[in-house]
Amino acid sequence: MPTGYTAKIADGIDFKTFALNCARAFGACADQRDNGDGPPKLTKPNTEYFLGIIREAEQFDYSEAAFYGAKERATSYRREYANSKIELHNKYEQMLSKVLKWKAPTKDHVPLREFMESQLRESIMFDCVPTVSMDDDPKTYGEWVLCMKESNAKRIKNACESIREEEARVARNNKWISDLYQSLH
Repeated sequence: MPTGYTAKIADGIDFKTFALNCARAFGACADQRDNGDGPPKLTKPNTEYFLGIIREAEQFDYSEAAFYGAKERATSYRREYANSKIELHNKYEQMLSKVLKWKAPTKDHVPLREFMESQLRESIMFDCVPTVSMDDDPKTYGEWVLCMKESNAKRIKNACESIREEEARVARNNKWISDLYQSLH
């Protein structure tokens, strides 16, 4: 039975076309694999996402109004997060109560009941503990500005590194594709 790569040989494709079609299965062409038929193409780095991070960090609002807004959002998030953990805990406890009341129909079902109970007890222990703390938050506007400047500098540094990595990856892939084309002439 022919594969997606060998099926066109019956139609008379040449070696170059076969080789280029097969090349789409390799790492340098992996991002082109599902883009339809046709030979691999040279690509350009996709850096828009990282450039957006840089723009956002460079245009960050360090005003006092932004500080108080961020503080309110963080407080609201923590409240919602804690409430969601309480709600989840209640749901787990309700289910645990049902599991504990359930009578296994046979001794062969007892391991199932024990497994259900252990799953719920473990999940209660690990899933229902509010772990978000306000202790790490900047307390004053000045602390917040310093913290955000450090954070944005780190974001810019990481985005620049990601751009360099994307450019290097595309250059390696394009060289692989170019070398392939050269070898097929």
